[in-house]
Amino acid sequence: MGGEPRQVVIALSRGLEILQCFSVARPQLGTAEIARMTGLPQPTVWRLCQTLVQAGFLLPSVSGQRLQLGLAALSLGLTASATFDGLEIVRPRMQAIADRYGSAVSIATCERLDMVYLERRAAEKTLATNLQRGSRLPIHKCTLGWAYLAALDNKPRAQLLARLKKEYPEESELLERLARETFQQYTEFGYIWQRGLVHREIIALAIPIIPESDKAQPLAINISSDTANVSEATLRSEVAPQLRALADILEANVLNSN
Repeated sequence: MGGEPRQVVIALSRGLEILQCFSVARPQLGTAEIARMTGLPQPTVWRLCQTLVQAGFLLPSVSGQRLQLGLAALSLGLTASATFDGLEIVRPRMQAIADRYGSAVSIATCERLDMVYLERRAAEKTLATNLQRGSRLPIHKCTLGWAYLAALDNKPRAQLLARLKKEYPEESELLERLARETFQQYTEFGYIWQRGLVHREIIALAIPIIPESDKAQPLAINISSDTANVSEATLRSEVAPQLRALADILEANVLNSN
């Protein structure tokens, strides 16, 4: 039989999908926007949002025309942040790499079609990109996303690429080209590097952080820098091994610690 697994509660799944629409870049949303983002009918979105408001996960904005995350969502976020305290063990080394190469070192995971930044350490003088913890970038717009894709098995990777092509039909050819390039890079070198995905002057190199369990979600770590500060050769010869060492630490102490 087709359809959703019997263990899945569809209403709960949809409610969580609504909560995931909110981000640092989108702190307030109207129900019409949420309906467009989720693909759900607006009456369904309205009912689910009212339920989330009653439960404290959403609250009306001051104008009353839009919604924002409530205190219950904040509490969950703080708890989730505490769960990732394992990132603390690599923060000093991330900062040291960032300072040495005049760069930024970031860790992210995937949510829907975006990479969400869990940690970011930057040198004092870096090319401004306004990225911070909680920031989002489309998967295909950052090396973190391509490293995450490289960590997936063939079927889920193909499914995610198909969703990206549907969401960004005008970039289908770009997605195909980058998929060929980046997966070949990963097969050959164990990392992914690109220039200009976020900004034309930024070069970046990323490595996936892969869990032992197929129930855990991969992470990715990258370094990004102005091309005036670090060369491609330096990234590949000097920095890639340092990121690999950090990825190994995170695999052992964060993803596979239980």
